[in-house]
Amino acid sequence: MQLYNSGELRKSCLSIGGKDWADDLLQEVVLVLMEKPDEKIMQAYNAGYFKFYVVRIIMTFFNSKTSTFYTKYRHLDKTPEINFDIIDDSVLKDDSKYIALERAIQKLSTGKDFPYEQKLLELHQSLKTKKKVSRETGIPYRTVCHNIDVIYKKLRHDIDNN
Repeated sequence: MQLYNSGELRKSCLSIGGKDWADDLLQEVVLVLMEKPDEKIMQAYNAGYFKFYVVRIIMTFFNSKTSTFYTKYRHLDKTPEINFDIIDDSVLKDDSKYIALERAIQKLSTGKDFPYEQKLLELHQSLKTKKKVSRETGIPYRTVCHNIDVIYKKLRHDIDNN
């Protein structure tokens, strides 16, 4: 936590990932570090190579195509943005598809304390762009892109299977 509070971790994420990736990279690195055993962290810290260990994690996350960070965020740069137009004319004209859409949207929040996916979908529908959703919520842009794409894939899957 001392490294996180000092700002060095954020600075490293900024220098490796740039402004566009720093927030998401920071989130993922902190999650990984929190999952590591305390003994391993203390061993690296006491041996004096903890900062190098963390930078290696950041570089691996950012540069490796097999890292969880790459599969969750960076692959979005390589493929054009998919336009999931859920409410198109065919859905509006077909009552069964419209009902399936309503059910799929309600299913997003079922069993959850906070209906994150449903609220994100509502914001995207009202604000029209992912960039505006990111600015409005303070959620990093790449996280918004990833989550909205996942939400639309879930909705499309639910509509097609009903």
